[in-house]
Amino acid sequence: MKLLEVHRAYKGRYLSTYVLKYLNNAGVIKRYEMVSRQGTTTFKGGEHELLSELNIGSSNNAVILLVFDTSMTKMLLLREYRMAVHDYVYNNVAGFIDEGETPEQAAARELQEETGLKLDKVIDVLPADFTCAPVTDMKTSLIVCTASGEPKHIIEANEDTDPKWYTADELDKLIRDENIAFSGRTKAIAYMWINSRKFMNTGE
Repeated sequence: MKLLEVHRAYKGRYLSTYVLKYLNNAGVIKRYEMVSRQGTTTFKGGEHELLSELNIGSSNNAVILLVFDTSMTKMLLLREYRMAVHDYVYNNVAGFIDEGETPEQAAARELQEETGLKLDKVIDVLPADFTCAPVTDMKTSLIVCTASGEPKHIIEANEDTDPKWYTADELDKLIRDENIAFSGRTKAIAYMWINSRKFMNTGE
């Protein structure tokens, strides 16, 4: 694949749409649409245009939190209304990294804003990976952490976020309910946590 051209088709406040012109492996021109935070008015570091292969996927834009209680027996998930799918979806706490923030600072802020909880301890911070490579060059750092207390149902003008603690048994029922919508990423994380002990014993 050879990238020939990058063109911004639409400039948004949070996401801009780009058309990438490729020469594909069959020697045919391929135009591919994607979205990026680069070239938007809110992109951290200023309005940095996406112009070439040099800066596609070059920045860490956001954080996703894997939050456990202090006993490590419950996982925190959000049931939040998502406009793009016109439905409530179970998801992890996540959000953009603001100008001047570290991923850890962004994680603490997003946790407080979306649940009312205070981050107790950061257990691990993984390098940034692509959020959804077929659609966007955005990258997200996974923050594994603990928090304590009872989360709050947050309702604002454009958001409805209902966070709760779930045991493995409670979560196992949720992920198997065909009437409940999940983020695919969140369901995968939940499944692995629920079944982690089972998988460790498969070699016996």
